[in-house]
Amino acid sequence: MSLAHCGIWSVSEARRLFTVCEKNLGVRHRDINLLHLPLPMHAVLNFVKHLLSSKIRSRITSHGCDKGLWKKFESGADALPPEVLGVDQTF
Repeated sequence: MSLAHCGIWSVSEARRLFTVCEKNLGVRHRDINLLHLPLPMHAVLNFVKHLLSSKIRSRITSHGCDKGLWKKFESGADALPPEVLGVDQTF
C-alpha cells in the first residue's frame, strides 16, 4: 500500500473505517507503545489519532528514545500481566 492508495478515501470515510475497526477489534488493548517511529510515520500517527475515539487515543504512546519507554515500565513485574509471572492486577 502506498500513499496514493490512502488518497482514495476522504476524511469522513477514513473516520468511518477506523470506527468500524475499533468496534470489531477482537483484542482489547490496554496500552500501545510505538518506539523509534520515522518522522513521516509520526505525522501519520498524529493524523490517525484524531480519527480514533478518545479512549483509544489515550492508550497510544509514541516514544522517541528507549529512555521514555524504560521509564514507563520501570516498575518491573508490576507492569506485567499474571500470565507472564507479573503481579496480579485487576482490570
